[in-house]
Amino acid sequence: MKRIFLILPIVLLFVLAKPGFAQQDPLKAHYMLNQLMVNPSYAGSSELISLDFTSRIQWVGLEGAPQTYAFSVHTPYKHQLGFGLTLQRDVAGPLSNTGFKISASYHMLLNQNIKLYAGLSAGMNNVNAALSSVEGVQIDDPAFYQNINRFKPVFGAGLYAKFTNGFVGFSVPSLLNQKYSVETGNLTYQRHAYLMGGYVFDIDPDFKLRTMAMTRYVKNAPLSVEATLSVIMRDRFWFGLLYRHMDAVGPLFSIQVYDDFRVTYSYDYSITQLSAFQSGSHEITLTYDIRPIDKSYVSPRYF
Repeated sequence: MKRIFLILPIVLLFVLAKPGFAQQDPLKAHYMLNQLMVNPSYAGSSELISLDFTSRIQWVGLEGAPQTYAFSVHTPYKHQLGFGLTLQRDVAGPLSNTGFKISASYHMLLNQNIKLYAGLSAGMNNVNAALSSVEGVQIDDPAFYQNINRFKPVFGAGLYAKFTNGFVGFSVPSLLNQKYSVETGNLTYQRHAYLMGGYVFDIDPDFKLRTMAMTRYVKNAPLSVEATLSVIMRDRFWFGLLYRHMDAVGPLFSIQVYDDFRVTYSYDYSITQLSAFQSGSHEITLTYDIRPIDKSYVSPRYF
């Protein structure tokens, strides 16, 4: 029973939140290898056919804690276009959010070192809140009389600038503020804005230093800032550290198993009061890149 009282406020933040109250997009640690989830302009930027699968189990040990499963694939097309598909399912207690997006991007070469990508996405989300199944609440509580099962369209936009050894990107993955009305209140999704940047420093032929930072903004919510710092050995082994401001810290590891297949794992430990009730979050990403037939070599993928 103690755990239901811990998770219930989290559920209420997601399900019965007033407009602009809380961040609602799920957290991820591996944005650097799966940016298509939040930025449609990323489609085709790797110059490969790239497939990524991510699984995140958050706040292990806390009943009803969030879980996220995401898949993306994207590819360049005729030098100036890129296309992508993303599938994602998020579960937190009685709330689940399942959706897909199709992305398209247009590529412009600004000069010899900078390539600009502009992208749009469109898709559909299904929000399901099984409120009547929540245990440990008063049976006559009107907030839990009915469940929510709604479908809503999703439209996003973004910009992505790729330059020698680095990038910067800005995106709004859902341009619409979505409202799911019920008799006792509203579930409202507020649009999120993302600003990301990263750079790889060449230390010597065998070692590189990869930095990346992300800021997420939601109206009337605290600004979310996180950063990773990784040492890359011979373009095959990555060892790094993740820090999310006033939220979590933890290690990150990545190994290039084959030339086209990478496994990335991270563990982030909460530095909030939730640390007393859970043992941290685990995230793993499997990345598979298919090289174009007409290219014998493509530079290593750092982002």
